[in-house]
Amino acid sequence: MLTRSFFNVIDRFQVFISTVTVAELERTPDESLRVRMQRVIAQFEVLQPSDMVERLARQYIQLDAIPASHREDAYHIALAVTSEPTIC
Repeated sequence: MLTRSFFNVIDRFQVFISTVTVAELERTPDESLRVRMQRVIAQFEVLQPSDMVERLARQYIQLDAIPASHREDAYHIALAVTSEPTIC
């Protein structure tokens, strides 16, 4: 329900996703769902990971801040921390 509520008001926000998010969606086994999600994310700006993001994500894992089994989460967090979108 929360997700549907969010997508009902998403046009009020400038949304950023990462290449990690795109890769996750591409692995969605349900083709119909995958296609719907790809249509939704097509309107979002895709942030590219930098060397700093790579280093920071590795540090999160090495320091056990993020479990190695959740590597993609480390990249999501590192990208969010290092990105500087304009906030109005």
